[in-house]
Amino acid sequence: MGGPAPVDEDATRRGHASAEALLARHGVVTRGAVVAERLPGGFAGAYRVLSAFEESGRTRRGYFVAGLGAAQFGTTGAVDRLRTFGEPAGGVDGAAGEPSTYVLAATDPANPYGAALPWPDRPGTVGRDGDEPTATEAPAGTHRPGRKAGALVVVVDGELVLYVERGGRTLLTFTAEADPSLARPTRWREPCTGERSAG
Repeated sequence: MGGPAPVDEDATRRGHASAEALLARHGVVTRGAVVAERLPGGFAGAYRVLSAFEESGRTRRGYFVAGLGAAQFGTTGAVDRLRTFGEPAGGVDGAAGEPSTYVLAATDPANPYGAALPWPDRPGTVGRDGDEPTATEAPAGTHRPGRKAGALVVVVDGELVLYVERGGRTLLTFTAEADPSLARPTRWREPCTGERSAG
């Protein structure tokens, strides 16, 4: 009995739903983002669906973010938004001369570290034998960053500067030397309540 093999409609629907969720969550989907999500079928499965989305005009494929690999897919809106960032705005309010500083939850999709990008090496860390730690070895006597609930990351001008474990128990730094900009007071904003105060 010749003929085409039956198509698993549920698997197709799951693949499409997963690809849609990736695009909605990340805007630009990379291999690292798919691996971090631990999707069934891995990157190969997501790649097939995203390629089909590209052929139908639902996504664009390109090299949108430098350093994240060539297989990147993004929604039209996300790609257009990325193009508006030719020159990054400075400071918290976009003031010139101020570094762009963001405090994000470690699990936030806007945090690329531990998902699309590996966690950077911490300067001055040593392995158990006193040498540089290997890729699979944790530095001796130190904590490791991770995409953990309650943890925070501080990103300054696109570079990871600080990792704060939940509750502030551990602070990991990712700068080679004392950065004077870290000593400057930081303006913290109150959560937006939708109300404006007079004055």
